[in-house]
Amino acid sequence: GLSEGWYASGALEVQETFLRGVSNGEKSRYYENGQLRSQGMVVDGEYDGVYQRWSDAGVLTESVSLTNGVPHGVSKAWRSDGTLKSVVRMQGGEAVDSTFYDEDGQPTEE
Repeated sequence: GLSEGWYASGALEVQETFLRGVSNGEKSRYYENGQLRSQGMVVDGEYDGVYQRWSDAGVLTESVSLTNGVPHGVSKAWRSDGTLKSVVRMQGGEAVDSTFYDEDGQPTEE
């Protein structure tokens, strides 16, 4: 069933669903200010699908494709101002191709 964890202040910290004692379904974590911190689908205790993280100001900072908890597919990262920082193609947890971007959105050597 649904499980929730709370900060000492009373603000929601985490919300997830358990099936037979194992996390299954959407899992969401929050900053104490109520802003979404991270969110992703969990299958048999492992993130599966797109997992995303945000800054405490609400800016998307990371989006990772996972298969059974292992990065697989396209992962992207953004700076705190929302500009794209990197795009990495993952296969079985290993980076197979990556592009990094400067603050102006131009590809860089990194």
